[in-house]
Amino acid sequence: MQGVVYEKNGVKVTAFEVDHATAKPALGYRVDYGGRSVMVSGDTPVSENLIRSRKGPTF
Repeated sequence: MQGVVYEKNGVKVTAFEVDHATAKPALGYRVDYGGRSVMVSGDTPVSENLIRSRKGPTF
């Protein structure tokens, strides 16, 4: 489930697992474009996987 889910025209979207007690599996997403990135993780607590995903591609 984790890994690059979309890559085209310089846009890369990477999915990563997050801790969401009421939904399993739950995913967050990192979008990279033009040397910048944004992450969307919803209402999840901080976790090692969330921190690792923010630092760069690890999948």
